[in-house]
Amino acid sequence: MENIVLVLTSFLVCFILTPLVVYLFVKNNITDTPGGRKIHKASTPSMGGIPIFIGVAFTVLLWFSLKDLNASRSLLSAVTIMFFIGLRDDLVNLSALQKLMGQLAAAVLIVGFADIRFTSMYGLLGIYEIPDFIAYPLSVFTIIVITNAFNLIDGIDGLAGSISMIALSFFGVWFGLNGMTLYTAICAAFVGAIGGFLIFNWSPAKIFMGDTGALSIGILLASLAVLFIDTNYYLPEGHALKFNGTIATAVAVLILPLYDTARIFVKRIRRGKSPMSPDKSHVHHFVMRMGFNHPKTTSILIISNLIFIGAAVLGRRYGDLIMLPVIMIGAAYLGVVLDKMVLVRVKRLTKNAPRVLEKYEHLRESQIKPKIEKDIIYREKISSN
Repeated sequence: MENIVLVLTSFLVCFILTPLVVYLFVKNNITDTPGGRKIHKASTPSMGGIPIFIGVAFTVLLWFSLKDLNASRSLLSAVTIMFFIGLRDDLVNLSALQKLMGQLAAAVLIVGFADIRFTSMYGLLGIYEIPDFIAYPLSVFTIIVITNAFNLIDGIDGLAGSISMIALSFFGVWFGLNGMTLYTAICAAFVGAIGGFLIFNWSPAKIFMGDTGALSIGILLASLAVLFIDTNYYLPEGHALKFNGTIATAVAVLILPLYDTARIFVKRIRRGKSPMSPDKSHVHHFVMRMGFNHPKTTSILIISNLIFIGAAVLGRRYGDLIMLPVIMIGAAYLGVVLDKMVLVRVKRLTKNAPRVLEKYEHLRESQIKPKIEKDIIYREKISSN
């Protein structure tokens, strides 16, 4: 019941504030202009993280006890740092190094002070115990990677918000069932706020999430994923809520941002480009090239994410040695199928489209002025007599 109150409170605050933010930004011409890699058609505000953050902050300050505030201060402080980094970047672009330094500070706060970190390799590659001088940097690196991976999927209407609600709901329910009610409450506050935002972010979007939302939500998801992996691993064998493939389950929950990031990095490197160079090779771009609009593309990717989570739940008795390859191979296979489907569609459209030279000749013909025979006036005079 308490979590329902948290969801409703943050939902209502965000739902009320978002139209006001949209109005103020549009009035002051603080909008994201379409063009280049941006596939929206109208100038749209891109700092939807502001009402989300205010909704969560209001809910936390209103309903959290002093004990809960004290216990969660490091995690929430890191989320706040990422919010202001995103806000600064949405207003005036930060360099990649500046953003990385800010993310590093937030990740260190989570790992060093909130003590959310890896304490083992959990049997991955046959490795279990690892020393702290490896565990701490590995945890920081993982949090930064997941944070940026989530930020990359904020490319079409409703996608980042929907995927984050699914992941937060999964983690929130699991933590709650395991007695970790503080993290369930944090998830509930964010789920409500994101839900209120999504009403205005669904196609056609009146506002985008922007870095203000994507970075702050991304670092929360990254922290919860690391916490889930470590906590789940140490549950006793045979526990009803234990996923034997602890890493595979976290990967399944965040499969879309993780797979999308790995995919575009590989593609860019193969083309001889920097992995950080922007382009239109994200998964949502390819789905849209098959002819789907924003709502259908988002729905397809939501269903895909749910399928992977379902696979992790069904295979929860299998360890990472089995489940991690299953999840990764499944994602890679779907990616190959997607690429082939897009290629077939592009070839079909190209085949049916008129050739460039034909279009050019037709254009030239339409621009040629009608010629008048030299003797037509003379002949007309003769015929008139």
